[in-house]
Amino acid sequence: MTWAGFREDQIAISGDTLANYASSPGVTRSFCGRCGSPIAFRGERWAGEVHVPVCAFDAPEALAPQNDHFEEEKL
Repeated sequence: MTWAGFREDQIAISGDTLANYASSPGVTRSFCGRCGSPIAFRGERWAGEVHVPVCAFDAPEALAPQNDHFEEEKL
């Protein structure tokens, strides 16, 4: 999955079905409590940032990749 990262002051995420889950130490994932779709990722490794799946945007093609993380893990 491709994620777009933003500083926390650049984005606001809200909704009556938004749920959060501490998936591992220092990591919180937000998702739709109704359907389970991933909404956001926050982790200590990228403190002060919120990562949102690009597929959640109306125009994902407008978010061209600027870097690649975990490239060494690709198949």
